[in-house]
Amino acid sequence: MKTNLGSIAGISKAALVFSLMAATPLLVTTPQGAARAGDVRLSPAEAQNLGGSRAMPPLGSGEYGTDVDNENNAKTGTPDGDMDVYLFKSDTKAPIEFNIILPSSAAGKSGTLRMDVYDVDATCSSPPCEVDKVYLNGTQIGVLNGQNNTSGVNIFNIPPGLLKAGKNLVKVDIDTLNGSWAVEVDWGIIKLAGTTSTTLDITRAWVAPVRQKAGNFVNFFAELSGKVDKVEVVINNQTIQLTDPDGDRTWSGQWQIPTSLGGRSLPFTMRAIKGGSVVSPMATSQGYEISCCEIPADWRSIVLT
Repeated sequence: MKTNLGSIAGISKAALVFSLMAATPLLVTTPQGAARAGDVRLSPAEAQNLGGSRAMPPLGSGEYGTDVDNENNAKTGTPDGDMDVYLFKSDTKAPIEFNIILPSSAAGKSGTLRMDVYDVDATCSSPPCEVDKVYLNGTQIGVLNGQNNTSGVNIFNIPPGLLKAGKNLVKVDIDTLNGSWAVEVDWGIIKLAGTTSTTLDITRAWVAPVRQKAGNFVNFFAELSGKVDKVEVVINNQTIQLTDPDGDRTWSGQWQIPTSLGGRSLPFTMRAIKGGSVVSPMATSQGYEISCCEIPADWRSIVLT
């Protein structure tokens, strides 16, 4: 993988394919099998690039990132090889740390940090489950979310005053509750607030609440990089029209979960349409395999209770 620092134009168009998880609490089933009470320790060769090391997307305006390790535990600037590798808390390379270099104009600004991660067992059959704490310049900004044996993108808000010119240190403390779970981080991107994409697409989407009973409502949200005619969610053979009443390019809508859907995993798609054409065509990915957009960590584990 090549180091990619700075800003270059170009964002791929893709749709969002989500899974509405209607499982029993603390149990997530994936195509590879049920989440276990701990991950299997691998040889160094097996652990390298276990998640497939998905390429970092091209950086747009106001975006800065890296897909190659450039830091170590002693903070001397020498890489210790803890990116693109499957690590446990007890590994000598842990915690995971890397720097994202920002220009002087970024100092003090707000923004977002997004990372591609693999095998975050946020839910499991035998708690305590995996809790990987994420820090930026020494301040905790969240915890990783995800699914067993699955890659996906996490996004975290960066408050004003935290970013600085030059090196901005991202650190992931692995499995802070026990030590039996492992994780891989492939790349990280900081996007400064106030920057927009030149490509018309869905740039961020999420669903709330994360835990809901069948018969109640869930809310869908989508942020667009430009003006479109409509945004739709297709789920359970129904099409839900989202709306943008105040014209701020944030679309939203509600859906009532049928009482008959308890215990099911129900995929859905979200698409933006302009001039009769879909500007974010459906990708072939499923579940958490999202290739185009910033997906916040808090949408992923909607459980029907």
